[in-house]
Amino acid sequence: QMEVTNAAAVAEEEEIRFPHSFELEVKLPQEEWASIVKGSLEVDKELKPSLVARVITVKPGGVLHVSFATGEARMLRTVVSSFFDMLFLSLRTIEAFHTFT
Repeated sequence: QMEVTNAAAVAEEEEIRFPHSFELEVKLPQEEWASIVKGSLEVDKELKPSLVARVITVKPGGVLHVSFATGEARMLRTVVSSFFDMLFLSLRTIEAFHTFT
């Protein structure tokens, strides 16, 4: 017998497990930059995936969308701070090596 999962129940369970969340959208000059940053940041997986959920996507127009969810506010602050450090490093690297035409 096939089990049918109620999407609302799954979402509610995740909200209980990860009640603290943060979402961010960063508009970059080029969609290519957003894809490069996404690829660079996705390489580093969360150290504690059982405690942190992270999703990075690229939206049309060069918008990098990032969402985090954690079980503890302190953990959320730590992962978001670390993410910003890596984001700024990625952007500085792109700016340093990108050829503007």
